[in-house]
Amino acid sequence: MVESEDTVKIEESALRYKTVHSAITNHWEYFKIEENKLIKLSEYLTSTWPEYNGTISQLDENGIQIHPDNNTHKNKENITEQFLALEFDVPFSITCKDDNLQLIVSITKEDGNIEQYVLAENIFGIKFLNCKFNCEFYLYENLKCLSFENCEFEKKCYINNQYNKNTDSIDINKVVINKTTFKENFKLHHCVIEKFYIEDTDFIKNADFYKSHFKNGNDDNNKILFKAINFHELALFGEAIFDKYLQFKYVTFRGYTHFRATTFNDGLDLEYANIEKEMNFFGIKNLNSKQSEEKTSQETYRIVKYQLEKVGNIIDANKYAALELDRHRVYIWSRENVSFELLSDGIVSFLHFISSNNSRYWFLALVWMAIVSFLTVVMLGKDCFDINLLFQYVSILNGFDEFEVRDTRHYGVLLFNKVALGYLYYQFLTAVRKNTRKWDYWYERDK
Repeated sequence: MVESEDTVKIEESALRYKTVHSAITNHWEYFKIEENKLIKLSEYLTSTWPEYNGTISQLDENGIQIHPDNNTHKNKENITEQFLALEFDVPFSITCKDDNLQLIVSITKEDGNIEQYVLAENIFGIKFLNCKFNCEFYLYENLKCLSFENCEFEKKCYINNQYNKNTDSIDINKVVINKTTFKENFKLHHCVIEKFYIEDTDFIKNADFYKSHFKNGNDDNNKILFKAINFHELALFGEAIFDKYLQFKYVTFRGYTHFRATTFNDGLDLEYANIEKEMNFFGIKNLNSKQSEEKTSQETYRIVKYQLEKVGNIIDANKYAALELDRHRVYIWSRENVSFELLSDGIVSFLHFISSNNSRYWFLALVWMAIVSFLTVVMLGKDCFDINLLFQYVSILNGFDEFEVRDTRHYGVLLFNKVALGYLYYQFLTAVRKNTRKWDYWYERDK
């Protein structure tokens, strides 16, 4: 078949220009933006055009592409719009019009007027695959699915940015970010996300997850996983909520990080994180709950304690130091084979736990002092209801005269009393000291 001269001319013209934006609408029409003009290219594009691979198509709930003429698919809300190998150089937005989500591209004409073109409509989910964004990306609408795979953002990517008086939350059932680079600021604000997964991603500038609510992960264990992530500057998780176990695996925090007022409902794992600067854990919630404590490791509690100490938050640091000791005790007694060294360490950890709950509760030490005094009176065969005797044997300064030693057995009672009281006095002072170290810190700093 011989091609017409006009066909060849337009095709050569298309080849002469870099594809600034290319897409396929639901009607399988090809477009290209050239000198601020939207040009239809469906009649002229061929598989030999090396710069064009981009398409817009639809995927069903199983990720299988739907033919554009297929109108039999009943579950419209399960359809995902797939944007494949597109380069966005002009502003576009995802907006809701009459309960219909549309992706609209805006073209500025030579006379200054802006014309808008709908590239996709009736959107419920969006998947960007092998796409490049040379313009800013904004999203403020609810979605079933939002996916970025092997994408590159040259400009800002803001999802429900909470500045400019916006306080509303949005719902996104599933968010997937994989093998993607954000070269400017990234914000995921106040989003309620049913399933979240992120892997092999670079945040060159700030990454901000302010007030977002992550309900579930996307793996078999349902944990929320940040895997192989590089945070080059600020990583901000202020007031975020994580309902499931949160794991940072092979994640590098090169800049400052804060989890201010963040809620961890099912534990945290920082064992495989590389932390180069300070982390702020001020006001975090539920990391000391029973459910979180069962899943959070000793090393993670140590990191939290250390980071709180670095910023001078001694009170909270002591709380997580106690949790670190709790996990150490559980580790020792859960081992099948315990060496003599570990056994002795385990006994000390157990005594430390029952006497003051790892220096958290000073009044526990006082209770145990009263118990030791009561047992001493009983073992000496005296009246255990005599208040004077109970107070007499709670003092560590009592000598042999007060014990009225009559036989060898009483020497054992004396030894028990002095050793136990000495240990409990130490636990009491340590617990009180830990809760007053904050004032020492400020006093020394202000000298």
